[in-house]
Amino acid sequence: MSDVQKIKAFVQDVLGCGCSEEVFKIIEETKGDYKGIEYSRINVGNRLLVYIFRTDDRDFILDEMDEVLGAGLVDRDQHGFNRFRLVYAMQRPTEERGWVVKTFEGLKTDDRTFIHVVDVKAADFRH
Repeated sequence: MSDVQKIKAFVQDVLGCGCSEEVFKIIEETKGDYKGIEYSRINVGNRLLVYIFRTDDRDFILDEMDEVLGAGLVDRDQHGFNRFRLVYAMQRPTEERGWVVKTFEGLKTDDRTFIHVVDVKAADFRH
């Protein structure tokens, strides 16, 4: 399975995106670094924007979520995406999900912005 196919499966099966097949004709992943934490920026069909941070660093998530979220919303709006999904890929997602979601819920968002906490293995597109 190619990286693009893995990303498509991740977006559909893990994030639960019900986008039409047409949307998946464009899938672009670019890597970045934000304050020492690597992340992926994924464009799905110029409609869905996904940022994936692969980290278990609780302090980073708590301290930086507001800024990361703000950057994602600006990116979404400037580039005409319909939705933004912020994903934290972690070693123990079930145990960590509660405080991540609670932190997210305390921030200013809109109905086109979503948070996900997933297993880090599910967000590994290179194997």
